[in-house]
Amino acid sequence: MTSHDQHFKNLIGDYLLQSLKMMLPDLTATWPADVRIVPIRQEQLKARMGDTFRELDIPVAVEFPDQSRKALVIVIEIESKDREEFLYYLSIVCTHVAMLLKTRRIIPVAFYPFRSAPLAESFTLGDDDTDYQVFRCRSCVLGTMQARDYESSKNLVARLCLPLMKHDPAEKLLMVTRAYEALAEFEPDAGKRIKYAEFVGLYADLSKDEETEFREIYVDQSPYRENIMTLTEIWEERGEVRGEARGEVRGRAIGQVEVIMGMYADGELSAESARARLSKLLLKDAVPKELVENALKAIPNH
Repeated sequence: MTSHDQHFKNLIGDYLLQSLKMMLPDLTATWPADVRIVPIRQEQLKARMGDTFRELDIPVAVEFPDQSRKALVIVIEIESKDREEFLYYLSIVCTHVAMLLKTRRIIPVAFYPFRSAPLAESFTLGDDDTDYQVFRCRSCVLGTMQARDYESSKNLVARLCLPLMKHDPAEKLLMVTRAYEALAEFEPDAGKRIKYAEFVGLYADLSKDEETEFREIYVDQSPYRENIMTLTEIWEERGEVRGEARGEVRGRAIGQVEVIMGMYADGELSAESARARLSKLLLKDAVPKELVENALKAIPNH
């Protein structure tokens, strides 16, 4: 199962300052060149040992060595599922961080990778006469950002997110090309190049016809043609290998279902034991759930 939040946590975590500059351009524009971005522990401390812990997405401390201003904390939470209660969750997270770090200098940031329209950035708790609590956050909604404004940007994060920004459908392949070109131009680390070539490919979501046009027209005209071709070939090969591995796991899982049902039919397993073994298989992502569920239905549940 694809974990979009995890993908974007990786992207932001690998390029903290560039991510903040994309999300908070007005705020970061006044930061000095020597600003320090320090990751904060994601797993918050528990009040009691029996409590569940809350793991934050991207909490960071921003420090100013030139003493031009006091340090502050930025709490970025990624929302790819459109949860109705998300803003309330973000307020709770920020309150916990404030208590833990003993600071009120906190900027909450909601990052929406897939929305095409902004959500509310605030809520108020109170009655008819008085507002007792007001919460506000900053938000970054990729689908409202004009891709054309970032296609030549030197900000690698913005360039990698181009396919998810607002653009004319006719310019889709151009934006994908600009994203790959940014990797070739701005990322010297070979491992990260491959990692984020896959990221771009995933969110570009090209059809077979689009892939052909992308390679034969857009990539061929790019000054980074060789780099882009190498990157796309590598991550496609990795995808094929992963697909083959998933196929092998799936095949083994189907065989396990058949063995369990055979042992049950031969009386070697009780109904209870057979159901228990099948239930364990449901926890494995590669197992066809419909197959297991049908097998469970075939066994009496006493």
